[in-house]
Amino acid sequence: MKTFRQTRDVLRLSTQFHQQLSDLYGRLSHVADKQRVKLLLDYLSRHEQALTSCLDGYEARIPRATLDTWLQYMPNDQPLGDVDLSSLGPDMTVREVTELAFDFDDALMSFYRNLARESESADVRVLFESLLQLEEHEQIALRRENFAV
Repeated sequence: MKTFRQTRDVLRLSTQFHQQLSDLYGRLSHVADKQRVKLLLDYLSRHEQALTSCLDGYEARIPRATLDTWLQYMPNDQPLGDVDLSSLGPDMTVREVTELAFDFDDALMSFYRNLARESESADVRVLFESLLQLEEHEQIALRRENFAV
């Protein structure tokens, strides 16, 4: 059974998610053999750190009533899902890293999409839809980067 959460808790989970991704990309960059892969991982780490900072300030701009709203549907506490990191090592390729980044983005977009769909409050639904749109735009931007294969 999933536990009930307030909207603010989900925002904090999202912030933690982006921080964990930033840390993961940073660690992978330190072990990568290929310069182009290191550059991509460094870019992804900085990008996730920027999203962490963005979400840190997000809570202050949302009405308290929206933040206090309890969510009856909580998909799970780990929006990452079961992303497999076992193939990533010093010899990882740009394609593998890019696919990993897209997998993470897809998992988070699915998380937000489910929360928006199941939210009874219109304000909460709009919040999660806006976070979904942010992630969709971020994925489009990554696909446009020279690194994307």
